[in-house]
Amino acid sequence: MLYRLDPRTRLWLMALIVTLCVVGKEIWFLASLVAAAHLILIVGGVSFRVIFRTWRTLTILLLFILILQPLLLQNIGEVVFRFWRIHMTDVGLLTGLRYALRLTGAAFGVLIPLSTTPIQKLIRGLQKLGLPYNWAVMIGLAVHYAGTIGALHTTLREAQQARGWDLSTGGMIKQARAAVPTLIAVIIASLRMSDSLAIGLASRGYGLGRGRHTRTTLHDISLCPSDYIVLILSTLAAGFCLILVIR
Repeated sequence: MLYRLDPRTRLWLMALIVTLCVVGKEIWFLASLVAAAHLILIVGGVSFRVIFRTWRTLTILLLFILILQPLLLQNIGEVVFRFWRIHMTDVGLLTGLRYALRLTGAAFGVLIPLSTTPIQKLIRGLQKLGLPYNWAVMIGLAVHYAGTIGALHTTLREAQQARGWDLSTGGMIKQARAAVPTLIAVIIASLRMSDSLAIGLASRGYGLGRGRHTRTTLHDISLCPSDYIVLILSTLAAGFCLILVIR
């Protein structure tokens, strides 16, 4: 179903979920947003592999938030865990969980348009929303190549591990130094990729005749009755949720 909706509808769903994640404070409310984002993705036809891959990407950052946030709020609230000089309070644990749920909900909300919209339609949708064409192209290419660079880093890391490179031993500083060769390879590959992209855009006449010609589209996008239904229902649901949060 998501694939049939207009890109602007999917962007609106993303904006609503991200806004509610920022505004919401209750744990149950944020957990409900995460569940709602998953439900939209699953019903919309997004594969479980994409959802699992997103969770795997967020795991380290979520663990960092859940561990660091309670350490920053050791002096607020009642102590529920103590080890040597480190103690965690209920306020710190709940705050860390709240931030983790916010990040998770926003990430899966952003995944709704990004995982279901081709780059051409995404650019056209941003342009229809009033964004200049050059900005829309820049955002579309950044979103498209962010996943490409992430996959490239994974490929390079696995290739080096197959050659005997071990990143699991040693302290944090040693592991950071061991990751430098992979990062350098990713930077070099990204520069080559950007150069190829610039040549490809130039060969297709991108930027020529700017301001003198009207840009045309072979397959334009348009809002259908299903888009209006989704827009109205999602807006009403988000308004109801905002009333619950404010009250």
